[in-house]
Amino acid sequence: MFMQKLLTLTIPDNYDRIWSSLRKSPSISVVSCRERQTKGIMLQLTPLEQTVAGQEIVQIGLAQGREQGREQGRLIGEIQMAQRILKYPIASEKELAQKKMEELNIIFGILQKPVNSFKHLSFEKVE
Repeated sequence: MFMQKLLTLTIPDNYDRIWSSLRKSPSISVVSCRERQTKGIMLQLTPLEQTVAGQEIVQIGLAQGREQGREQGRLIGEIQMAQRILKYPIASEKELAQKKMEELNIIFGILQKPVNSFKHLSFEKVE
């Protein structure tokens, strides 16, 4: 269906100017096709991950993901340490990893109060 519509398009008078400007674009490749004696243009966009900007976006996303993973891992470790100190059953890392950060912060807040009641221990959240 799409190809039929594409092939029935009429080429504008300024075709050469459009064609040359499209060919200069680094993220667009232009393919000329001829069928049914009609000239058509098919645009193929370069996938974002194959462009410099796309690769930079991927790197930024990876860095943010690593940072969030470290923060979550640290908080999970603090929760498990508080559980050990309080002699509570220790939640598995897998179980805690499935929770959202705000849930982990709530759990840590709940555990932090009784741990801080020990005079010789101070268990403040490290930022």
